[in-house]
Amino acid sequence: MIDNKVGSDWQKKFRNLFESKDLIVVPLDKKSKNRRCVDFWVHKKIDYQEGFLCEVKSVNVVGFDEEIKAQISSRDNKFWGSVGKNVREHNYDHYGVESKVRERLIDALSQYEDSYLSRFKIVKEGKPFVVAIGFDFTAFPNQVNFSQLLQEFPLVSAVLTLEGNDMETFKVYTNKISKISFRSACFLN
Repeated sequence: MIDNKVGSDWQKKFRNLFESKDLIVVPLDKKSKNRRCVDFWVHKKIDYQEGFLCEVKSVNVVGFDEEIKAQISSRDNKFWGSVGKNVREHNYDHYGVESKVRERLIDALSQYEDSYLSRFKIVKEGKPFVVAIGFDFTAFPNQVNFSQLLQEFPLVSAVLTLEGNDMETFKVYTNKISKISFRSACFLN
């Protein structure tokens, strides 16, 4: 089922990958109890101020189970057990992937705008804002025209997804019209 565990799992996955690139990841959302905040401040070891803000979202679009009234994730073992029973319960809409990504970007942008970062000594103006999206299936990012979609979000510097069978490789979709560019080579190589 899609719940806080799925979101936490994606946060952990992205955090581990950032750290494998010798980056420091500072959790922000958990420390901002009174208001919504982006998930992480990711920076180089040698310079706290040289980094980017990151919000992690997930797109799990296998379908909605009417019986239990919950979204279904293909990463949930209960999904695979139930497919043999009745596939129609899990009506995957592959046309909805881009609209779900748009919804997640809108929510991420709202969190970014609500983020109060002075207590972390971070001035968000001038810092890249990156949205990392974990997808249920590795094929989903290929169904999204990120170049076109990101034009709706000039404050989003880039979107990160994971690719490959092991999902250990970043795919970076930079926003060409972003007010603040994300130089992925500085952080992710």
